[in-house]
Amino acid sequence: MQSYSDRLGMVRYSLTEHEKVTLMTFPLRDGIFCLSAMPKAYMNKIGDKVMKVLKSKSSSNTRSSITGSNKTTRK
Repeated sequence: MQSYSDRLGMVRYSLTEHEKVTLMTFPLRDGIFCLSAMPKAYMNKIGDKVMKVLKSKSSSNTRSSITGSNKTTRK
């Protein structure tokens, strides 16, 4: 099966809406992050916020591996 990533870009997250719950799945470098919410939740806003956190954590991990530090600082 051909991957669509070349034409559509990388997957940011996947959204699955059920009657009683909405699920969001975020691909990570070494696995996935799955989030569940009530169906009435503002999933686009939630998805954007989660992406922002994951991106900051990813860049933080990259910086710490470059500097050799495993500590994460909180602001």
